[in-house]
Amino acid sequence: MENNYLRFLQTLVQLETESGNLDAQHHLQSLCIDFVEQHTSDVTISRGNNYPWTLLTTGSGSAPVMFVCHSDTVPAGKAGTWSSHPFDGAIDFERGTLHGRGSVDMKGGLVAALVTLIRANVAGADVAVLLTADEEIGSIGAVVAAEGLAQLDPAFIIVPEATNNQVSLGHRGALWVKVEAQGVAAHGSRPHAGINAIKTLVRGVVDNLDAFPAASDEYLGRETVNLGYLSGGSVPNIVPDHAELSLDFRTVGDPQRILDWLGGLRGDLRITELINLAPVRAGQPPTVLRDFSPAPAAPYFTDGSVLQDRFPDAPIVIWGPGDPAMMHAIDETLDLSSLDTAIEHFWRAISGGSD
Repeated sequence: MENNYLRFLQTLVQLETESGNLDAQHHLQSLCIDFVEQHTSDVTISRGNNYPWTLLTTGSGSAPVMFVCHSDTVPAGKAGTWSSHPFDGAIDFERGTLHGRGSVDMKGGLVAALVTLIRANVAGADVAVLLTADEEIGSIGAVVAAEGLAQLDPAFIIVPEATNNQVSLGHRGALWVKVEAQGVAAHGSRPHAGINAIKTLVRGVVDNLDAFPAASDEYLGRETVNLGYLSGGSVPNIVPDHAELSLDFRTVGDPQRILDWLGGLRGDLRITELINLAPVRAGQPPTVLRDFSPAPAAPYFTDGSVLQDRFPDAPIVIWGPGDPAMMHAIDETLDLSSLDTAIEHFWRAISGGSD
């Protein structure tokens, strides 16, 4: 199957599945079903009707181990900034790499999970693979998929995002917020006659971001904030009467504390919560994973934030192929030896070390 799964990964990378493109993500999940059915039979398949998600289970369906993989990618950006087309899926056999958006985040991990499921089905072992949509914009698909997983009772959950094949026990949460300021328009030659909404945001929010009350966790690390977007006004000669910005807080504590802090900066700001995902923290790795190399907390969020509420007794680990530094990067590239290692590791975890 080795050559087959490499070519299959290439096909997935060549398919553009940017967040929000639900048709493309549904198609990718259909290709995953086809790939599994080409290599084994009698896998149970469930699919969502109102949002693209797919669950594949083997054996009895109890699935003591569940892999969770998202089917979307972040935008590639300007193609001209890449060394070759961002969706070429180009394989360099001499270097042992596969190039393209999504190769690391997370189509490589997805393929490793599917190969493990196929192998488990042939051996009569119980494994599940959940494919979700729109993880990159707030784990939207995982929220929908969680409603259809009543039959599952996993002992633990693997999210095969890039960790260089080391076992991470969690990640910070994510709070995305839009903040808007309303001003009063006036002629640009008489700025004193208006209220500049951009200045309101800059002085009221932006200038205070370095002082936001960041909490810390011994394993997850310190909370951070990123100013990701700032917009206001229309032309140089009008005082802007509206401005808005977006903030990305990575959280370890109660996000309400941050919302209260934002609200206290100025009383005339409009604050809208965009996403609010909880931190993930497994106290201990599952017993079968304790011999694998540990990793620090993952810097990104995953669908685990959503699924931990559905499966409160199942530890969630982040463990997969690829270099995390390649995630969302220009010239995203997967080291194929890392993919092979992930498949080997996943099988050892599923089979208890047997061949």
